[in-house]
Amino acid sequence: MEHIIQQIALQLAKNITEKSLEGGLSDLDALASDVLADCKSAAREIVEVIVAEMNTQIREDKSFRKDNGLILKEKDRPRTLLTELGEITFKRDYFKLRNSNIYEYILDEVWGYEEFPPCFQLAARWAFAFLFHIGVLFFLC
Repeated sequence: MEHIIQQIALQLAKNITEKSLEGGLSDLDALASDVLADCKSAAREIVEVIVAEMNTQIREDKSFRKDNGLILKEKDRPRTLLTELGEITFKRDYFKLRNSNIYEYILDEVWGYEEFPPCFQLAARWAFAFLFHIGVLFFLC
């Protein structure tokens, strides 16, 4: 993982150097915008590498899984989250808790994300109903 992050950082430095040399410093705003976009892109890549490594560690730690009664049901289910860096896409494993009908994404729990928390489901249904009624009223008027 460390090697991959170093490669991303080196590529970022190379991109910034090339952009500053080709455009010069004649348009500082454009350069700053390009540098920010490159930094965000590199940061997204780094976060995706870290998440992938954590997922692999959870998958390969058989003693942790055995101690916690986790049975691997499916590998590499995709998930995309919208963050300050933009969309972060990663894959995570799906586990079943032994002796129950509970299924979990352990990686989501590590990061503090739930698939669809009950309060979010209720809020989403309410928002959809509200917007639907506003749309009907707008259409009728």
